[in-house]
Amino acid sequence: MALATTITKTQEHFTGELVCPEAYCKVGSISGNKDSIFFILNTYNSQGGKVLFNKEYCFTPDLDGPNFIQQAYEYLKTLPEFADATDC
Repeated sequence: MALATTITKTQEHFTGELVCPEAYCKVGSISGNKDSIFFILNTYNSQGGKVLFNKEYCFTPDLDGPNFIQQAYEYLKTLPEFADATDC
């Protein structure tokens, strides 16, 4: 599983923005416990493409819910930056 979305990124000390209309976002690693799950989301310029950047996220898991990786994607979809993301 992964998410496809348009990513717009700015970086300190650079002018302009990086816009990637077909970014491919995939959970790369996950760890945690019953209280907190931490995961790294790898963002690529396309499926099978080059890594643009990585970002860490954290959520409180539902111990009776689906597996933690699926919960990570569900969590991402609640964030404004992934509101228009689609499953792929």
